[in-house]
Amino acid sequence: MRGVEAGGTAAYKKLRSTFEKDIESTPHEVFTVTADGDDGNGLTVRVGNGIRVLKDVGEAVLVEVIGGQDNPYMVSPAFLASVCDFPAGNSNEA
Repeated sequence: MRGVEAGGTAAYKKLRSTFEKDIESTPHEVFTVTADGDDGNGLTVRVGNGIRVLKDVGEAVLVEVIGGQDNPYMVSPAFLASVCDFPAGNSNEA
């Protein structure tokens, strides 16, 4: 399991360096979770959680669970739309 975690951390660091300027300059939209969900990759959300969108690159969305300990997460727009009112069909491709 630690290997998966290390791989996820490495992927995040690479994405962070790629999108760092965009993340800093993008207004961070916050969505309230309306349905419990588990993305199968380590992110579990519960009704009432807040999710801040840091970067939407079309096929993936970098998010922060407000108050979470293991932020950030890369999730699919479809997963995000299934747990809150994120508009999955209108992803902003970078």
